[in-house]
Formats: sequence, structure tokens, C-alpha cells
Amino acid sequence: MTPPQITVVNDADSRITQQLRSWNDPKRGVVVGMVRPGARQTGWLANDLIAALGKTSGTGFGADGWAVAAAHLVPWFVVDDIEHLVVGYAETLPTSHLLAITHLAVLAEVSVWFVADAGTTNTLVSFAEEFGACRIDADEFGPHLLASKEAHASTVDAGKPTNFPSTVPDETFLTFLASARTTMPDDAFAQVLDLFTIAFDDTITWLDELQHEPTELDVARHLSTLLEDRTNLASVTTVLRGVQAAAFRSGLLIKLDARRFLNRMTETRSAIDLLEDEWHLLSSNGNTRQCAIAVLAAVGMSVANIHSLAADRVAPDASEIRTTHRTYKVPPAARPLLMAQLLYRASAGDPTDPSLLVGSRKDAPLTVRGVSMAIDDLARTTGIAFRAVHDQWGSDSSHWRQRSGISITELAA
Repeated sequence: MTPPQITVVNDADSRITQQLRSWNDPKRGVVVGMVRPGARQTGWLANDLIAALGKTSGTGFGADGWAVAAAHLVPWFVVDDIEHLVVGYAETLPTSHLLAITHLAVLAEVSVWFVADAGTTNTLVSFAEEFGACRIDADEFGPHLLASKEAHASTVDAGKPTNFPSTVPDETFLTFLASARTTMPDDAFAQVLDLFTIAFDDTITWLDELQHEPTELDVARHLSTLLEDRTNLASVTTVLRGVQAAAFRSGLLIKLDARRFLNRMTETRSAIDLLEDEWHLLSSNGNTRQCAIAVLAAVGMSVANIHSLAADRVAPDASEIRTTHRTYKVPPAARPLLMAQLLYRASAGDPTDPSLLVGSRKDAPLTVRGVSMAIDDLARTTGIAFRAVHDQWGSDSSHWRQRSGISITELAA
């Protein structure tokens, strides 16, 4: 473990403190946190630093104090390759807070810069002397000391098709297209109309060839063929509305629940090929366990297998997951999300628990249903159409949403 470089910056004339927030740039390895006036606890700073990293969603650390939030910070600092931590208004911090931040810097191996607005205090001077911190004036400090690497360049393939609209109207199939036409931009509606028409035409042909009333299993298999390469809930919903419209024209009322269908039917258990910007969207979640669940669901694992996955089944570089029956390859853009949980587990979890998804002592135990609920929540907050199957919901359940998210009723002539 490399000792961090500690620097106390004396901004006696308040020349740079007001600019510090604009220096925050995680892509270049720089994270900036500002001390809140009158704050007595350090937990707020860890939460602010998580937000400064771009982690704006996720649960499990918001109100649990420094220890829990800092335990999430260390993995993200490591996997996001953060090199510099800047703390503004540091002159207001007591020695205990300065020590906590320094300990965080030691664990994450980042340099820490304590910027003192209106001059340093005796506490900061004593701290600097005790830890051998370097002391400089504001005119010696600036972004030039922090810009040690280039911003991460996107590797998104420019030749890939334009992303489908992120949202579509929350309407039944009867009013779906009409609402889309009046509420969406012309180019977005054109994509919705094209996909709706394809699903409608394919379903009419399928029903004509089937020659009998379809079962839930028939519908599930048909939907799976239409949704094979769909990665967001908006496109899935559009396909489902097209299928419903075609079925209605053929004398069938089919109820469809997109997330329930994706999370419950064996026929949909397959990996989804997410684009880099979709993986980036998932990385805005600050909870390492939720991010790991997202990766495992995206590569095609079932809910039960996600819950029981042992940490030693994951490659040290998070490049693959080996189970008894198969090997799952993890896309490069997803590996930091899985690596963050490996690091969190090592630093905050119970080392005697073999589970990959073990949490800290303050984390609630994770159940199989909890994994399913996390996937459902991730789908709702990100719009990504995960396909992770909850094996414990049987096909004989009385409620259509619990069975498969599919219900079929033949309309009276």
C-alpha cells in the first residue's frame, strides 16, 4: 500500500476555493469535495464524494455514516482510476476528520489536497507537521498539478445504429401510437412506428401459421424471437404493444407486463449486448452490490445463480465467471462494475462468507427475492431490459403477472 501524497494548500485570499468544484473531473482522475458549513460528521463528505464520482443512484450508504460510505468509495476510487482527492474548506475540519480522509486516501492510494480558505488553522498546521504534509500557497496550486492523465476516450462504435428512444408513452396498445405521435419528436416517433409495425406484421403472420389459440408458452417463445437483440425497456414495450395490437385484430386480448415477462420466462434467459453508454449508465449507481447484480443479469445468469454465486467463481480481473455448467464472458466495459464489488467484499464484507454479493455488517442480508427486486429496480431506473430468470416462480401460479407477465383471453365473436 503506497502512502499518499498529502498537501495543505493555503488560500489566504480565497483566490481558488470558489473554483474548486469546476476542477472535479473523474475521467481525468480528479475528485473534489467541499466541506459543508457547520458539518460535524464526516459521513456527508463521503456521500458528496460518491456523487462527485458521478454515482447519482443506488442505495445502501446514504444515511449510514462515514464507515459505510467510505467503504463504497474505496472500490470506486480504484476501478475509476482516481489519482487526486481535493477537499475544499479544509480549515474547518477537526483532526479526527483529517485523519479519516487521510486513511481513505491510503486505502485508495490517491493524493489528497487540503485547501484552506482564508488561511490555515493551528489544527491544519499541526496535522501537516505530524504527517509530513507538504504546504504550499494558492498561487502554486492549480489544475496543472492534477491533470496527470487524459480523459477516458469513448470506444462506442460510431457505426452502430442510433439508440432507440429512452422512453415511450405509458399507454395501452389501443392508444399507444396515437400518444407517441403527439408527444414524441418526429425522428423518435419514426423509430417507434417502424418497430411497432414490424412486431405487428410478424405477429399477424405467426398467428396465421399457428392455426390455434396460442398458449402462454407460445406467446413467450414468439416474444423472445422478437426481443432477442432489444436492450432497453422502451423498445421492448413498443414490440409488446405491436404484438397486442395484432393479437386484438385476430380476436385475442393479450395482457403483457414487460419487466415481469423478462424476469420470469426461461425462453428469455440470454445475455444482452449492451452498448458502452448503457454500461456507463449503470456505472452511475454507487452501490457496488447492485452494480454487480446488473452485470450478472446482463451476461445471462438466473436470479438463483446470481444469489448463490461464490466469489472464487469470478476471475481476478473480472473478465469471466465460471460456474459448474458454463463460462460467462464479461464485456470490458462491465468489468469495473464487477471489480468494484470484489474490492468492496474484500474490504468491507465478512471474509468467511463465500458469496460474491456479501455486504458489510450494516448491509441487509441479500435474499433470492432481493436479487429479483434489485434487477426489477435497475430495469425501472435505467430502462435496460434485463433477462434474469427467477426460477422459484412456477408456471402454475394463479396470478398472470407472477406466472410470466402474459395473459391470453379469446374475445367473443
